[in-house]
Amino acid sequence: MKKIVSITLIIFSLCLILTSCGSKKDLIGTWAPKDFDLGEDYVLMFNEDGTGTYFGEAITYKVSGNKLSIWYEGTESFDTTFKISNGVLSFKDSLGEDVFWIKK
Repeated sequence: MKKIVSITLIIFSLCLILTSCGSKKDLIGTWAPKDFDLGEDYVLMFNEDGTGTYFGEAITYKVSGNKLSIWYEGTESFDTTFKISNGVLSFKDSLGEDVFWIKK
């Protein structure tokens, strides 16, 4: 019986951890830099169809678990891991710096 309870608790904990990371559905929308406002063109927008904009440039993107891949027109993908917590999207940018976004 103890083994069943332990396994159930482990599975429940894993579910909480995995769902708190975020998903494609959680990304859909428009995000603005958390710490500064650069204007309407400087936002990160994810559409349901896998397209969007990043600082005014057209992108396509793909989500697999907590991995986010972004393609600019004619470039290789930019791959990072992301997390959404308390309404804040965070990931490392192409320079390896942590960036934070809030949903508009």
